[in-house]
Amino acid sequence: MSSEIAGALPDEHLMMFFDRMVKNKYHRRPVIENNEPIGIVYIANIYFHLFARDGLINQENS
Repeated sequence: MSSEIAGALPDEHLMMFFDRMVKNKYHRRPVIENNEPIGIVYIANIYFHLFARDGLINQENS
């Protein structure tokens, strides 16, 4: 069993992380800093962020 966690770094570019999640069929991944998890990112959060940024959804009603 591997002890390495496939997560993201806090300063990792969102699109690079998103690409890795899609390619590996991950639905959620931890954010790692100093070998400790500091948060979790769900693929739905990324979709929401991208669609809201492009004005495809209204953030006030979500």
